[in-house]
Amino acid sequence: MTEIHELRNRLTTAILTVTAMIDGKMPSTRGNLQHVGQTLADIETIVAKGRDEDWGGDDRFVDLAEIAARVIDAMMMLSAAANVNLILASPFNGCRAFRADPRPIYRALDGAVQTLLRAAPAGSTLEIEQASAQSVNLVLHSPKDEAPGSDPFEPIRRCLETYGGHAVRLSDMKTGYCLQFPGVPACGCAVGPACE
Repeated sequence: MTEIHELRNRLTTAILTVTAMIDGKMPSTRGNLQHVGQTLADIETIVAKGRDEDWGGDDRFVDLAEIAARVIDAMMMLSAAANVNLILASPFNGCRAFRADPRPIYRALDGAVQTLLRAAPAGSTLEIEQASAQSVNLVLHSPKDEAPGSDPFEPIRRCLETYGGHAVRLSDMKTGYCLQFPGVPACGCAVGPACE
């Protein structure tokens, strides 16, 4: 019940702030817009926490494409507020099954995507592409090769390590990152290329 009240309060704050800016009662300054963005991020976190509880706690077969789709759904408001297009690339064709607790994997991917959305220049596209059963690539395509406002790699790396994962830069891209998640392969084949 506390989460519902917190969600309602944050939504009310965001709506009233945006309405005041539209009506000209509050200036549309960078600080006010950042406040709205942070409020939306807080809402995303509350909603994600509820979705996270739906996963269950036992190790089970994990499909990263399914987790990535949930993260994208949860990030739609933040993505729209940041004016960043968030897409899931074509499905990975290899072995996609591995056994793990999906909750920390969801949290790690959610945190990495939030970090990139906050750093991405307006008009960018953030592509999530499954690279193997246990890894995804996050690739930020910015307009006119515009760099993110700050280098998001360290926060992404720390977020992944918090949940037992591993993150590295993609060697051929300035704003590409490979995220490797912990787990046990569930099929007879290799899990695919690990992050190098």
